[in-house]
Amino acid sequence: MTLLVSLVAAQSAYAQDTDITSQAFMRAALTVMTFDYFATKCKQGSGFAATDAAKIESWQTANGVAQIRDRLSDLDRYPTQKQQLDQAVAEVTQKIERQYVNIDACTVALSVSKLPDAQFATISPQILASVSNPPQNTQESRRAAFQHACNCFFPIECQNCGSNR
Repeated sequence: MTLLVSLVAAQSAYAQDTDITSQAFMRAALTVMTFDYFATKCKQGSGFAATDAAKIESWQTANGVAQIRDRLSDLDRYPTQKQQLDQAVAEVTQKIERQYVNIDACTVALSVSKLPDAQFATISPQILASVSNPPQNTQESRRAAFQHACNCFFPIECQNCGSNR
């Protein structure tokens, strides 16, 4: 199946910044939350095939997905960024569901886990550090992270950040 969701973009050389509001973490959070949305819908239905479940488990382990999920609660200290992330997730998942009415949630979840940008251990190993530092990024860099994430999921205007790819 053609990859439905593409987070393909040139990766910036990120500093060793484990900031919870960094571009790298926010992109990872968007990816994980999108995966979780479709994985939950999949489990409410027929569930993952055994081979797919094994692939997903391997991806989660290799890429520190549980650690990213654990750090999501740290966003409660940053309500603006948390709201932006929640809005971006809602926008992405709704667009997928509108554009692909009969899409299988299990297929989408598996596809998200295979995205190059979902390989966090490779592209953004700094986000897997256990320390959560106070935010050091500017509002502009956070806006750029959301703009990039919206544009990567769908090359159309993003309601959250107003960008158009």
